[in-house]
Amino acid sequence: MKLKLILGMIYCLINISEVNATNSAGEYIWGENETITKEKWIFLENQVEAKNYKAALPSLHWLLKQNPDLNVALYIYGSKVLEGNIKLEKNPERKGILQDSALWIYNQRIALFGNEAMVLNKKGKVAFKYLKSKKDSAQIVFDLYEKIYQLNKDEMYIRNASNYFKSAIVLYRQNKIDKKKIITVYSEMTSFLDRKYEGFSSNPKKQKIVEQTSSKLSILLSKNVQLNCDEINSYFEADYTANPSLEKARFVNNLLLKNKCLDYNLFIITNNKLLEAEPSAKRFSVAAKLYLHNNNLTKANECFLKALELETNDSIKSEILLQLAKINANNKDYSGSKTTLLKAIKLNSNNLKAYEFMGDLYLLGANQCKSSNILEQKGVYIAAYKMYRKGNSNSKMISVKKQFPSMEEIFVQNKKEGDTIKLNCWINEEVVLIKK
Repeated sequence: MKLKLILGMIYCLINISEVNATNSAGEYIWGENETITKEKWIFLENQVEAKNYKAALPSLHWLLKQNPDLNVALYIYGSKVLEGNIKLEKNPERKGILQDSALWIYNQRIALFGNEAMVLNKKGKVAFKYLKSKKDSAQIVFDLYEKIYQLNKDEMYIRNASNYFKSAIVLYRQNKIDKKKIITVYSEMTSFLDRKYEGFSSNPKKQKIVEQTSSKLSILLSKNVQLNCDEINSYFEADYTANPSLEKARFVNNLLLKNKCLDYNLFIITNNKLLEAEPSAKRFSVAAKLYLHNNNLTKANECFLKALELETNDSIKSEILLQLAKINANNKDYSGSKTTLLKAIKLNSNNLKAYEFMGDLYLLGANQCKSSNILEQKGVYIAAYKMYRKGNSNSKMISVKKQFPSMEEIFVQNKKEGDTIKLNCWINEEVVLIKK
């Protein structure tokens, strides 16, 4: 029996030394009732080790009451015991008391042993869950997470980024903070998560958690905060211009893109910032469409070509080539436009829009590639008709068919329906004669 007691004491001293190794609070203060305190401490420690949190509760209460400055380890174990009991407790009233005790123990730990930033960070992992349904707690919860972020910055737990924004949403619903504030919190948290993602470059599992958290924040914002383009521009233009960081550019650009605010200069400058740092086919395509919208065909062409270089998906490459073909046609380079369209169709034979635009292109040829031969002149409409049929453009098929040669025109040229004729100029294609 004595041997067991001695071994227990040795075990206790070993574990105490392990706690002390990670704790700046110094030695244990056993107080006046040293023997009883040590017995309670050994029992508490053993029960925590075995995860018998319910059995550990009486010893924890005694130690907190009789010897509250024992050591920071008392509060580390105390949090485990109380949070473990909260999970086990079924009675709502009792659960609420335990939750209050769990939050109190973090505050007491700070009061006695300091290290506020780290302890509040840990408290934040459970505080929102414990307090969200308590009356008149919204402001207290928000203030807590605001302080956690201010004190910890990039050392804050990922879960607390979510809790911080959720607490802001609660206040926003109660009209206690305005749109500017809720957007500021969202901006801070998304930038924080972006930095976390980059920091976890060698840990895909943690990156996945960051991505999921970012997605949840985005959904929360969309569901709870309605923003128009003018508001986004008003909230962020001056702020971004003063500090055009990559994180801020990404946030503002995504917000503008999501709300289809593509006409704003803020979208263009943030998109250019992202292109410099993170060139991608998608961003170059967006930039190209912006330039198209502003009738800057030269810059649009440059961006589409860069997008084409970076893109790996053949269907998307086919769409980019279609846009380039339209720019060529606008510049009256019809031959180049046709060549580009043929490449688009080769990459994706199901690109109906490419076939349809080829038909449009041939109609342009009817004016440019004039011929004294009536069949060659009207054969362009047959060529266009073929393309419209491949592109499932029924209305254009009906319209262009009205321009087909008549049976009389075919007969006069010593031809019959079904004969083949060659279209010259840049069209350079054979068509089978069809009467209108």
